[in-house]
Amino acid sequence: MATTGITKQFIMKTIYFLLLSTFYFISFAQKPMLCARIEGVWHFYDTNGKEMFEAHTAHATQPQGWVNGCLSVLQVTSAELDSNQAIMPVFRRVLLDVKGHIVLEPKLKNSYRIVQPLDAAGYANISDNETGYFLLCDKKGEMVSFPANATQVSYRGEGIIEFVAREDSLLEAEYPFQSLYDIKQKKVIYRGKWTSMGYFRQGVSIFKDTKSNMGLINRKGEMILSALYKCPIEDDYHFMGEMLHEYFIFQDSIENFVVFNREGKQIGGNSFSQMPVIHHGYISVWDEEKEWYIIDNKGNIVAPQVWQNNQDTQGFNEVGITAVTKDEKYTVINTKGTQIVGFEKGYVAAVVSPTTVFLSKDKQQWDVFNAKGKLIQSISADEIVPFGKYHYAEFWLEEQKGLISAEGKVIIPLGNREFSAISDDFFETREINGEDIRYQYWNPAGKMVLKNPIQEMNADWIIPVEPDREYYTPF
Repeated sequence: MATTGITKQFIMKTIYFLLLSTFYFISFAQKPMLCARIEGVWHFYDTNGKEMFEAHTAHATQPQGWVNGCLSVLQVTSAELDSNQAIMPVFRRVLLDVKGHIVLEPKLKNSYRIVQPLDAAGYANISDNETGYFLLCDKKGEMVSFPANATQVSYRGEGIIEFVAREDSLLEAEYPFQSLYDIKQKKVIYRGKWTSMGYFRQGVSIFKDTKSNMGLINRKGEMILSALYKCPIEDDYHFMGEMLHEYFIFQDSIENFVVFNREGKQIGGNSFSQMPVIHHGYISVWDEEKEWYIIDNKGNIVAPQVWQNNQDTQGFNEVGITAVTKDEKYTVINTKGTQIVGFEKGYVAAVVSPTTVFLSKDKQQWDVFNAKGKLIQSISADEIVPFGKYHYAEFWLEEQKGLISAEGKVIIPLGNREFSAISDDFFETREINGEDIRYQYWNPAGKMVLKNPIQEMNADWIIPVEPDREYYTPF
């Protein structure tokens, strides 16, 4: 009997724990969605339309968005008298988590601004408002010590700083020697001359030497690709900052394009006359004889050479399918080069979203296919517009708009609305009726969680929260 009682008690405690865990997950798994200013105070609402935490933080400026899981806000810390003996609040910028707890408060006496929130390595870029000095602090808010001879200091991410030694700065050289310094190891990992250094991502950065040639360097200070190549686009600032994939595209001495991986090894072994396009680990390249074809990370041809990949939909999407053309007809192939929708269907138009492919025979009726080539549904639309990296697509019909989910199903029906903000976590729409504009917020299931918050909350300003992102600084 005693054993039975213990067993029942154990079962009851287990059930209670599971229910509590489920409640905890549901309660705190919600994502930030909306900032609303009500009577001068910013309130934060999650993707259930519920207020995330107590609105104890007053702001002089709007929140800067969720970056690396933190929200940068101005918090009232004290009050002082101005020249007219009026009480004025004193603000300090801090980082909050999704529960409203302070996760970073730099320990600095002077006023400051957080230039770059905490990165994956646990460092935040701080600027002293009174001295203008560049500072770096750790998760505890402590200022990071730089080498005693360091001048012109910049943070390059992943715990690496760039600086010019004081003795080098005194030399009258057009390009002084610069150093890369590992904060945790407290040592210089590389010393050389360059005009600009990109932000380290996954242990690799692009640099440009004094002759404007580009190469790759890793976090150990090893030159994994010598500076022998040119930037493939005119905006090298943007190019060096947007290191968002596992490959690097440069131009060689005869202005052909070459592709390298993060180990500095050339992909495909050839150069290409047109700039390659990279999608989810696969590379679309151009050859005068083969035209557009797709290769993998070893240079193996995946899409047969006789197929001409559509210029607007080059490369595979996230689930490993894409649309290609032959004789002005479209088909869908997977990463093995296998047709999962045949040419014989007679499709003359295609749109590739991150998770589906839309095919049409008349550009009015669109069939939606998934990664297995299964027809999900047919949609009447004048146009299909994927939302870039997000897993949704708008469909338009006679000036009305609706939304299609990642699974290829309609989750917001056609209506007189505009999708003014969108992420994988929520959508903001504006219903327009003459001069009357009503904002609405929806969750990914297509359920409206906030209806017309300006009027209902009596807010004088609302801002959809910028989707959580990583922060990268080129130079």
